[in-house]
Amino acid sequence: MTVAPADLAVLDAGSVRRSGLRNYIRRHPTIVVGGVLLGFMVLMAIFAPYLGTVDPQALSPIRRLRWPSAQYWFGTDMLGRDIYSRTVYGARVSLTVGISVVLTLRELPFVEAAHASGTSFIRILWRHILPNTVPPLLVQGTFVAAGAMIVEAILSFLGAGTPPNIPSWGNIMAEGRSLFQVAYYIVLFPGLFLSITVLAINLLGDGLRDALDPRLARRM
Repeated sequence: MTVAPADLAVLDAGSVRRSGLRNYIRRHPTIVVGGVLLGFMVLMAIFAPYLGTVDPQALSPIRRLRWPSAQYWFGTDMLGRDIYSRTVYGARVSLTVGISVVLTLRELPFVEAAHASGTSFIRILWRHILPNTVPPLLVQGTFVAAGAMIVEAILSFLGAGTPPNIPSWGNIMAEGRSLFQVAYYIVLFPGLFLSITVLAINLLGDGLRDALDPRLARRM
């Protein structure tokens, strides 16, 4: 059987792409692992209503403090609310906090100076913001996002974060801390999701730093 030159070119291009992808994964495994984990959390937050959840604020005192089971995957809290649903919906608050922090860029002095000189928004974006900030912000933004999520969790844990009726990983843990000895699962599951998400963001940041600055990676 004779293979046409055009078919050979297509096969070669496919092989090159697959080989390039494998090489990239080998060189930057932290980007891949962190990106996959973070992508999973983002998808979970977006599709929360379709993941077998119920109203995260629905009270059912008769079902309070039920341990994890086939009916209640993560158990229920002291008010009978489904911990699984609250944990899945809590991803929306925690991820929003992390993402909304790299927006502070527009308040930096060099952007304000460009505004004062009459530079248009598009020109500021193209000439000042993108060239000067995209590479370092890709790295720094991941660490800032992870830090913001931890701070939100701490503030919520102390009662100074998001309102108790809005589920976030921090306030779910805060509500369960007084019952830790008899119902530790209330703290366990949101804490586990917070830890995985922060780990994913940090892995992504480490991988981006190594990819964008190979000299730093060699020094380390």
